[in-house]
Order: sequence, then C-alpha cells, then structure tokens
Amino acid sequence: MNRVVFRVAMVTDGVLSRELDAWPCVKIGEREVNPSICGGVYASRVLPWSFGQEGEEEHKLKWPQSIVTSSKGQFIVADSVIKVFDCSGKFLFSLSSVFDDIRDVATDREDNVYAMTFFSNVIVFDKEGKRNRFFGKRPIEYRGISVTVNGDGKVFVLMQSLQNFSREYNYRVAVHQADGEMVNNFSVSQFVREPTSIISGSEDHVMVWSFENLIRVFDAEGHLLKSLRGFSLPPVRAIAFHLSTEHILIPSRDYHDKALNIEIFTKDGERVRNLRMETGEICYVSGITVTTDRRIAVICTIQEIQSNDEKHLVLVE
Repeated sequence: MNRVVFRVAMVTDGVLSRELDAWPCVKIGEREVNPSICGGVYASRVLPWSFGQEGEEEHKLKWPQSIVTSSKGQFIVADSVIKVFDCSGKFLFSLSSVFDDIRDVATDREDNVYAMTFFSNVIVFDKEGKRNRFFGKRPIEYRGISVTVNGDGKVFVLMQSLQNFSREYNYRVAVHQADGEMVNNFSVSQFVREPTSIISGSEDHVMVWSFENLIRVFDAEGHLLKSLRGFSLPPVRAIAFHLSTEHILIPSRDYHDKALNIEIFTKDGERVRNLRMETGEICYVSGITVTTDRRIAVICTIQEIQSNDEKHLVLVE
C-alpha cells in the first residue's frame, strides 16, 4: 500500500479515507479481508525513527516532560529547559530563561512558545526565541500540571493546589488572554480525578485528560459541557490535539508486544484510526505532538536490554 497516500488519508479522514472503503478485499481462506481496516477501524504499523541522544552532552534529552511543534516543523521539548530541534531531529538551540524547572510547553499560531514552570508561571518566547513576557505569578502552593493555547490565543493553565495535596484533590484551570491577563480561574476537582494534561482547539473549549481514562470538556467559564469515554487502551500522561483536523491523539504502551499504540479520535470522541509504533521496551511516555505535515512525535523513555540503562528519545512516525 502506498504509505504516503495511506497516512494522509488516515490522518485527514477526508475523501481519501472514504475511498479506502471501496478498495478490493484480499481473500484469505473463506474470508475476505480489507487490508486497510482492522476490526472496522483503520490501523497501521510503522517503524519510527528517533532523536534526542545525539551530539554534545547538553544537547541530549535528560528528562523530557513535553513536546510541541512549530509551523516550520521544529520540535520544541520541555527538558527542564526548552530545547529546539529541527525537523530532522538536529539540535538547534535552547531558549534562555532564569527558570530550570520547565514542566510543559505549548505554541500558538504565530509560533510563540509558552513555557510553564513547576509553580504554574508562564514564560512566553517569540518565534525568534526572545523572551517577551511573563505571567501567572501565583501563590507558591500552586503546582503547574499542563498548559495549552487555543486557536484564538487564549492560554489555559491546569494546576493543583499543594496545600491540599495529601488530603484532597484541588485542581483548577486558570484562563489568560494572550497578553497574560487572567480572565477566569475555575475548579475541575468535582469532575476530574488526577488530571494529567490539558488541550484546546479552535473553539473556546478546553479538554482535561486524566488517569480515569476519560476527557472532560469545559468552556472558558468552567462549565462542564460533555465527557468523552470509550478509550480502550490503558491511559498515559500525554495527549495531543491537532488543530487542522481537530483530532485527539492518545498514546499508550503495549507491555506484551513492546509497541507504542496511538489512538486517534475526532473532537467528539469518535474513533478515526489506530497507529502502532514498533519500539523497544518502553518505560514511560511523557509527551505527544503532530507536525504541520502530519508526522506524529512521541517522547518515550526506553530501557536498553544489554546495559539496563534508560534513555530518553523522541520517536517520530
């Protein structure tokens, strides 16, 4: 099967993907099987390439937490500091900051980079890598979990109050305008347990992903709009939203086959396809993103069998 045609068809879910339904089946014994569909859901297997352990020591990934991309196809990784790689995985530069506790990173349509610290502060860099503003200074009891920017430039910060860390769940979402002004701050603790990531799209909505294996969708005022369920695979921390297709991407580990599975859904929770990356022994998955040319990149920690050492890589489909 032509890999380029197949990948574009599956990710865009447009005319080409509907045409695949009409492709001829292969006869296996008494059965006729459509080679592009697995269990009624489009599925594919790929052998990814990787980067993150090449070059000088300070260029290597030490403990990456999050990954996003720019319109140029660059990979931007939160690795205590912000490290920027080109589309081939070559290290370009680090973004200068007085903070060395960057926990998450997001970008907007203008390629501005939003770096969230441990205490949920947000540092904004322009597309040239120059720091141009800082906002979200909060009491020290707040711990930053995740940050996202919607299509209109509104910034959402998911955080947890450290005061009640050992006694009860206290999770909140702070909503900021692009200039940093906070316009709302609402609690999601009533609806979400152990949230790990937050994503947003072109609408003024925000999606909160948790280890409960579900997505809660809120508006910018904090009203719960709907819940998305039915994700079949064991959840991990990472989740991504692809703006142009409005698809949700959720990765998970396959402990038996040593593979990385990625489920792709519409923004309404309808399954589009499954992607399977053939990998080694994955210990941890911490981030996922989609480039403008629809390549999927996932941050993984992989255990090397011979040395028993762990190495941090970005796997790219």
